[in-house]
Amino acid sequence: MSKKGGRRNREETTSARPGESELIARYFAPLATAPGARKLIDDAASLGLEPGRELVVTVDMVVAGVHFLSTDPPATVARKALRVNLSDLAAKAAAPVGYLLALALPGDWTETWLAEFSAALADEQMRFGLSLYGGDTVRSAGALSLSVTAFGTVAPTTQSGLHALYWTITLIKMDERGTTFDAESLRTRTRYQAWLKDQGLSETGLNPFQIDALRRRRALEELR
Repeated sequence: MSKKGGRRNREETTSARPGESELIARYFAPLATAPGARKLIDDAASLGLEPGRELVVTVDMVVAGVHFLSTDPPATVARKALRVNLSDLAAKAAAPVGYLLALALPGDWTETWLAEFSAALADEQMRFGLSLYGGDTVRSAGALSLSVTAFGTVAPTTQSGLHALYWTITLIKMDERGTTFDAESLRTRTRYQAWLKDQGLSETGLNPFQIDALRRRRALEELR
């Protein structure tokens, strides 16, 4: 998502719509708040890591008509695209740092839609503490589609500890055949069930995303 010198804009400039360079400057450059993103004026961004931290990267694509309705509000689409990736980072106990956005816009896109979409991304960035680092915009011959690549950082010991706890909880909760687990796994299950009861919580009626978030929350608490 950069302005390349001497290159023609991918998006045709018309009286009704901005060209690619103007579109980036108006709606996406304000989201590039990290110094390494350089307000999207370069073709690539830089990201420095603190000593003792590892980089965690995840990517998800969402497509209209498959993962969301074409009539969904732009803010809903923005939150969904970003949060499915933030959920993956949380599963690795990674603190979010930034993301890349690849956006394929259908022929009937409007500036109103894009303004609401970018405003929602700005709200999510403020809430979760991350920055846009770059990406790309193209014209889609079909439905709206977007891909977010998110990255965060984590201490290696925290990552491995959370991963083990999360999957211990998940695998035990998924098992319905009475499989015998080792003593530590059974103790983890017992603590998780007791925690749900103490919190007045239940997985009943929750969707998979909500269940995953609940298990990660408990796994993080066990690490403290």
